[in-house]
Amino acid sequence: MRGLWVVIIGLLVRTWANGYAIKTEKLTTSGPYAHIRNPLYVGSFLIMTGLLIVLQVPITILVLSLLVF
Repeated sequence: MRGLWVVIIGLLVRTWANGYAIKTEKLTTSGPYAHIRNPLYVGSFLIMTGLLIVLQVPITILVLSLLVF
């Protein structure tokens, strides 16, 4: 159940960041970008970590780590 909460938090972070991501030449410094340099990556990392907690399968850790990094 804890892993599900981590996934939900990751989805919320990514959703929040998508609302502020603007395709311009300027650096976005408002919203989550004021606190974290890459909130989309942080959200993805939280989602992956939550899935690892939920699945609890050692091979999944290896496969997802190779896919992400």
